[in-house]
Amino acid sequence: MCDTNDTINTKKEDQVKVAYERMGSPVNVFMESVLDAVYESINSHSKDSNIFLSEKDIYCNFWPFETRKTHYCFVVGFSGSGKTTLARHLATRYKAEWVELDTIIYESRNHRMTERYLSRQKQRLLLKYIQEENVDLSFMNEIDYAHMTQHELAIVIETAKKFVDWLTTKNTERCVISGLDLIDILPMNPHWYSDPIVFKGTSRIVSMYRRISRNNTSFLKTAEMIPQFLSWYKVDAHGIDYIRNQVINDYNYQERDELGPLTKPNNTNLSGKRSLK
Repeated sequence: MCDTNDTINTKKEDQVKVAYERMGSPVNVFMESVLDAVYESINSHSKDSNIFLSEKDIYCNFWPFETRKTHYCFVVGFSGSGKTTLARHLATRYKAEWVELDTIIYESRNHRMTERYLSRQKQRLLLKYIQEENVDLSFMNEIDYAHMTQHELAIVIETAKKFVDWLTTKNTERCVISGLDLIDILPMNPHWYSDPIVFKGTSRIVSMYRRISRNNTSFLKTAEMIPQFLSWYKVDAHGIDYIRNQVINDYNYQERDELGPLTKPNNTNLSGKRSLK
């Protein structure tokens, strides 16, 4: 008759074996992605987003927002980079409203955009937009965000873009706009490239680690998610790099690792506007 302890040990060994087998593919993909990132980093341009080491946040054309010549600014960065925290700090410091695009894009599928909910989320301008423009966001409750089609994605981005259009044109209140989908929205209107934009300096790897840590899932589940996250972050990196290369020039940006007094940039006009080459 088989001993109970032997049976338990055998089951544990089988579980470990299965775990390693399941880990094999994610680990291989992860290592391949790391090597790919190293090659990408070596061959990247100086204005491309950082991959491994975090850098200071980059403030582009920020002087007009600080001097109230422009009533809005954007905060761009990877998911998990800390852009929401920075956006809140900027909103508090410059007495502006913080606008989180994720509220309209992702949270609308789980919550009704009621006055009570938006007030609790401190998204007053989104509530104002819905009321003034008579916007109905109920259709977004039907979208499966984990398996969106290209058509659904286009609808979501267009919905967020209309909100950003309203914030930057019809709205006159100061606001700090953050959200990952600015990567897709900003390229639709080239004139935004001359507006105040803050790029979070948190590296791609650090941001991804923070994002995965939020899930609070098991080790095996996390390992299985790594290849998907690497793919997502690589796509996001291309979007961020495209915007950075359109925006940054030799005189319109400053690097900062913490909130502090900004000084007027050299050789830039106070309107912050410039034509793209």
